[in-house]
Amino acid sequence: MDSFSGLLNNSALMLILCVIYDTFNVHAISKKYLREGITGLIVGLIAIAVMLSPWIIQPGVFFDTRWVLLSLCGLFFGFTPTIIAILMAGSFRLHQGGAGGIVGTVVIVSTACTGLGWRYWQKKYDKSLGWKQLYAFGLLVQLVMLSCMLLMPQEMRIPIIKAVAPPILLIYPILTMILGLILKRQEQRRATDKALIKEVNERKAAELMARKSKDEWENTFNSITDVVSLQDTNFRIVKINKAGCDALGRDDNDIIGRHCYKLFDDLDEPCHMCPLAETTNTLEPQAREMFLKKFGKTFLVSAAPVLDENGALTHLTHVAKDITDKKKLEEDLFQAQKMESVGTLAGGIAHDFNNILSIIMGYAELAKVHIPVDNKAQIDIDQILKSSQRAADLVRQILTFSRKSNHYLESLSPHLIIKEALKMLRASLPATIHIQENIDENCGNIMADPTNIHQIVINLCTNALHSMENEQGTLGICLFRKTLKKNQIAEEVGESPGLFVVLEIKDTGHGMAPQTIANIFDPYFTTKGLGKGTGLGLSVIHGIIKDYHGFIRVDSNPGNGSIFQVYFPALMEETKKKETPDIPPLPTGTERILIVDDEPSIVEVNKKNLEKLGYNVTITTESSWALEKIRSAPDQFDLVISDQTMPGLTGVELSLEILKTRPDMPIIICTGYSSVISEENSLTIGIRKYLKKPVSTNRLARSIRQVIDEN
Repeated sequence: MDSFSGLLNNSALMLILCVIYDTFNVHAISKKYLREGITGLIVGLIAIAVMLSPWIIQPGVFFDTRWVLLSLCGLFFGFTPTIIAILMAGSFRLHQGGAGGIVGTVVIVSTACTGLGWRYWQKKYDKSLGWKQLYAFGLLVQLVMLSCMLLMPQEMRIPIIKAVAPPILLIYPILTMILGLILKRQEQRRATDKALIKEVNERKAAELMARKSKDEWENTFNSITDVVSLQDTNFRIVKINKAGCDALGRDDNDIIGRHCYKLFDDLDEPCHMCPLAETTNTLEPQAREMFLKKFGKTFLVSAAPVLDENGALTHLTHVAKDITDKKKLEEDLFQAQKMESVGTLAGGIAHDFNNILSIIMGYAELAKVHIPVDNKAQIDIDQILKSSQRAADLVRQILTFSRKSNHYLESLSPHLIIKEALKMLRASLPATIHIQENIDENCGNIMADPTNIHQIVINLCTNALHSMENEQGTLGICLFRKTLKKNQIAEEVGESPGLFVVLEIKDTGHGMAPQTIANIFDPYFTTKGLGKGTGLGLSVIHGIIKDYHGFIRVDSNPGNGSIFQVYFPALMEETKKKETPDIPPLPTGTERILIVDDEPSIVEVNKKNLEKLGYNVTITTESSWALEKIRSAPDQFDLVISDQTMPGLTGVELSLEILKTRPDMPIIICTGYSSVISEENSLTIGIRKYLKKPVSTNRLARSIRQVIDEN
């Protein structure tokens, strides 16, 4: 084989290396040692294949392109593959033997090391590897190979160099350059493929992340419980969340593209004072409370602009938050604050009003003493006293309603309270309302607070009046006994069958629909106009009746009036008509009494009434004077009667100071109203009696006698 045919043959074999290396994707093996081992094995096998088709110079001396292959292996594949290839090619060359066996092996090692050295130099100094560098590398490799020929025997050295030097120096550097460029191009292509694969993977990851972010955004968007939508500048909905679809009762395909004001409020143009319209004009976020008739609810509607990079409006965000319950709570809180104010006001009024009633009752009782028993004025004075007592009960009712006073349960006949309440109603109801009474005086007793029963009658009758148009109609009040069996009381939770006293209030008013009846006992629910009710009346009544272990039933239809039946558990005792007992005469005495009250009329009338009973009475309107009087002579009084609310020392403060001076002094506290001291507290600090104004002369006289006698 001549030099050129040998060159072509060996070059073809070297090209096979590139094809094999790419075909089997050896470069793609992830494990480094496996990849480098296979690469070295392939290079070594191709080197052996090259050596099997040599250019023979003389027996035992032949040339091939193995050193080109091994130098390029060192340059492109690195240390490990090159060592493997050296071992395989060198071993095979030694196996071939001949005169050039040793020198051929030295050529293999030296040219491969030249490739490794060039690789190290290139990476260290960051040198590029173009065709010029590859040609220079090829020339260097051929010079290294020819230098190894100097190791041949002297008689063979010159002839061999002359025979191989020209083609080797002319053609082999070009061959090395071309093969190097092919390997370089493959290396670049693999790097490009790797970069493309990395980019594709990164894009896939980015798309996956974007899809995940979109899904998370969609889930977050749809998990918002408020109605949220994105709209264009014409208020057409572009996107809406699940809460919005649920609120509208439509799917998003039926919503997108439609005007929000049409969907949310059935309007043909934007709502009045619409936040979206204001945001369109101002490019600023806006919010407003809006009542939407279509939903029957109040919403906090807010809008915000979506701007492009130039600051131009592209879309609008729209959020509608249902604040109906919040508004209801605010109204309830406001109403509760009003009731608290009413309670505070009631306490102040109670004190002054009870003082006035004390004066009226005191002088009325004093007038009775001066008027002959058979004088008709006695009847008039009795009415004054009865009305005063009714006014006192009314004050107590107001205090109970505002939770400023406790109610006490007692056995009572409800018919007496009902009749008394009806007398009051007749004076206040218009003459166009006809009252029908059917009251069983023998219906039995119940356990209740008289003030609460009075409150129930007044409240139910007032509601009946409001239900009758133009204040015309018939108001019926019935009271009777009724025995309920188990099947008749099954719907009343926690109640037991038995005997009940039933109060029935019926009217000929406009009646109520079932949905109204279902809500009438809810706090603050009312069908009355502004200023005609708070919605608390029936709720309070319902609570009172429940406290008495009773219940209330309502029967009503629109246009047919209403019937309220209040069931009170009857006491298990025979109803007997009580005989009016003989009223014993007022107790008298001669003890010395000090009366302290900042109201001059009260101390004057009490002084006159008690002096008629024989007592020696000293009065004062200054608590500090009373204290100095007792300190100066502790034994000059047998009893002290003091008001509670006074300028300077209060009744309790005066009592404590008196008891320091004289611990056994009997003291009676009289008060129109006090939030500072209760009856229980007053008794624990040494006060003997706690009386609530107005106090009749009868009650005051008997209390005085009781306290003094006990002392």
